[in-house]
Amino acid sequence: MNLSLNEVEALVKKACRGSGLNWGASAEVGRTMRWLVGHQPDALTDLTQLLHNNDQVSTAAVSPGNLLSPWLAASGHLSPLMAGLSLCDVADQLSDEPLYMEQVDSPRLLIGFLGRAASARALTLALVTEKATATTDGVGRAAAGDWATAERVQVRVVAPQPLPAAQTSRVTIDRPTFEALLAFGERTYAPATEQSRLSGAGAGLSDND
Repeated sequence: MNLSLNEVEALVKKACRGSGLNWGASAEVGRTMRWLVGHQPDALTDLTQLLHNNDQVSTAAVSPGNLLSPWLAASGHLSPLMAGLSLCDVADQLSDEPLYMEQVDSPRLLIGFLGRAASARALTLALVTEKATATTDGVGRAAAGDWATAERVQVRVVAPQPLPAAQTSRVTIDRPTFEALLAFGERTYAPATEQSRLSGAGAGLSDND
């Protein structure tokens, strides 16, 4: 499937809402993924897997228990979405002292939130795991390594450096990923009932079209 970045943002927003996030958080994730997918189109595969893994799991269980480093989740599995939203909230507190996060699922998704935090502070930030690194100034991004899992993630301020910017306004994603995100989004649609039809949804009891 070939999608514009606007379509990616809308698809992700609905999928996240269907997975249980509130609309505000879903909109923030949508905007974040729009930026990340512009650099790394296959990041949507990571998002899809994360939504499946956390389906029916409360956001509180996968969110930072508090914002004192290191960040930990009560379930032992820290969601990069919830950690990333918190990272954006505390962007003005980032300094030369590293911020640590423990047991982060799908850690590559954190790069998008790192980009937003870097842009907000006009900083260059690095994300370091045991097997991978990423650097961004909010516009460009460089990343390398194995992003499958991360027992410990470090976020730190680094010196400015030239970084490759996204070069595309459209991305191609595989059909299974597209359909999985679409299925999550369809959960946001209320099922049709006789009462809803009578109140004006759809054609009502008489369809003369």
